[in-house]
Amino acid sequence: MSPLEITADRPGVRRRMAGILTITLLFTLLAGLLGCDRDTNSVKLESNEDIPDQVLWDFTTTDSDSGQLVWILRAKQAFIFNKKKKVEALQIVVDMFGGQRVRNSTLEADSAIIDRRNGNMTAIGHVLVVSSEGYELRTSELHWDRDRDLFHTDAFVEVMHGNNIYTGYDMECDQNLDHLQIRREPRGVIQE
Repeated sequence: MSPLEITADRPGVRRRMAGILTITLLFTLLAGLLGCDRDTNSVKLESNEDIPDQVLWDFTTTDSDSGQLVWILRAKQAFIFNKKKKVEALQIVVDMFGGQRVRNSTLEADSAIIDRRNGNMTAIGHVLVVSSEGYELRTSELHWDRDRDLFHTDAFVEVMHGNNIYTGYDMECDQNLDHLQIRREPRGVIQE
């Protein structure tokens, strides 16, 4: 008999060896599940710039030009990136203002990216703008150009005013949505 066979025949040794073997297998399995394997598909950040400096809930920010209020943005959650001078916000509502603090329109979207250097904004996902003049604009992505004081997008838009509907691509308009220009595939149904 070999020494291994003699040891295995002793009472209780088989149970201890089975227990050690079970524990070893469990640790191996657990290590694999926890991502110790180098072949896992984990998310890798390219740099620290991908990590926000601040994460805020119930966030509000404003933009003004020469003392005149331009917009007030409210968001459910915001990610502040100081080095990039950027804010990424979720579930947004933006009130757009003209002279004398008069609200011209309200923009809602799933998210927005705000460039803090120039006040430009991009609204993304289920974008809806309702103007004080009764216009409604719907699109998937909308840009606010603060210098030109205009909304614009290359995406498909649908603009409604009463029973009138305008659709197309490559749109540009003011905050009130009444000076509307659709450059590609413009279509309209006008009912008086």
